[in-house]
Amino acid sequence: MKYIKEDLAFFKSLMKDSYSDVMSQVVGELDEFSEVLRLPPLRMMNSVRKYAGVDVPLVDSIIPRQALFADGDRILKVKKPVDFSRDDEMWVYINGVMVDINMLAIQGRWLSKLLGKEFLLLHNPTDGLFLDLFESFLGRNVGIDALPVRWMKTRLENLLDQYPDARLNIVAHSQGCIILGKCLHHIAQERPDQLDRIHIFTFASPSKSIPQVAFAEHYANSQDLVAQLGVLHPDVPYEGKIFQRAGRGHWFNTHYLASLMKGEFGDTELYRIMRRKNRHLRCVS
Repeated sequence: MKYIKEDLAFFKSLMKDSYSDVMSQVVGELDEFSEVLRLPPLRMMNSVRKYAGVDVPLVDSIIPRQALFADGDRILKVKKPVDFSRDDEMWVYINGVMVDINMLAIQGRWLSKLLGKEFLLLHNPTDGLFLDLFESFLGRNVGIDALPVRWMKTRLENLLDQYPDARLNIVAHSQGCIILGKCLHHIAQERPDQLDRIHIFTFASPSKSIPQVAFAEHYANSQDLVAQLGVLHPDVPYEGKIFQRAGRGHWFNTHYLASLMKGEFGDTELYRIMRRKNRHLRCVS
């Protein structure tokens, strides 16, 4: 109850001072990067049902998930650790709330195209908006591991074992950052020597605790409500560099990848990788 009161009080103060249009935080602009516009109509209707919490797939909460492997336009289901074409680095993405398997594929395609990397997509499944948020609350404030933490930790450990000389790069968004933090805490306790092989890139992180790794970049929109609970909160310490963009919005593609592509977060490591892949990009900061 203590944490609920603290978060509600924090939200109330933010909204009183800054937010006359809260829905723009959630829906976002419908531009070329929008996850919504790229969903086929039937899948969009199904996603809306899930986001509203009408359809709660209880079975999907119990059965272990299969990961996806993104390489440009190719999205493949995999049942074992991916054979990356390069043996010196691996790239993994963990999604946030309200992302079904189809939207995960959309986000993975953009990541793969923009960075020119092969991505293993670890699906944090949605059970509707309200249950997703409740799961985030438990993971962030109470210390309870959600089911995805268990199998994602195993998946990450398998990659570290399969590629002992490779660097593991992990990109995470929103609730995915809470899951990432939990996985890293377990790895820090069980195999602390592996942390110097891990580089992380978080977007709109609400997590209160992420262990120190070899390299970390954290991206946040200054008026993103979720980021203000975590990475932008004055009382939450974060290891690594924090890159803040003056703007609002929480969608991964619409508000973060599109802005990163335009250089609006500055000359970051991810932006430099994008520029090497897409020579026409120029930083505007």
